[in-house]
Amino acid sequence: MCGVASANRGWVWMDFDDAVLRDIERRIEQQLAQAEQFRSRVEATTVTVESPGGEAIVTVNSSGGLEGLELTDEAMRLPRDELAQVILMTSRQAQVRLAERMAELAAGIYGAGSETADFISSAYAEQLPSPAEEVDRGGGR
Repeated sequence: MCGVASANRGWVWMDFDDAVLRDIERRIEQQLAQAEQFRSRVEATTVTVESPGGEAIVTVNSSGGLEGLELTDEAMRLPRDELAQVILMTSRQAQVRLAERMAELAAGIYGAGSETADFISSAYAEQLPSPAEEVDRGGGR
């Protein structure tokens, strides 16, 4: 017997046979393995984008934070304000690609259209720029 909390009736006692309990345990272990696989892949994920003119190469980490910035000789020829805009636009484009990559990663592990994959995709989409925002800012190619 196993006790299960019920919102309107307190505890309800259910009699699960061993096969049902083994199936529940197997599903929990599978979900834990998927979560660990996702976590380790997320931690290893970075996205690198080069600006359209080749002035800057930006790398963002799995949370969208700047992890690397390379400036080429072309960058040194730009006025400071223009270079700042190039860096920002390139960083935003890297974040857009990161959100896309995380959606692909979640779909690959949890299944396309699954609640978990949709939740993860939505979370990244809410925190990072969308492709439409990037095109509006002039970052699209």
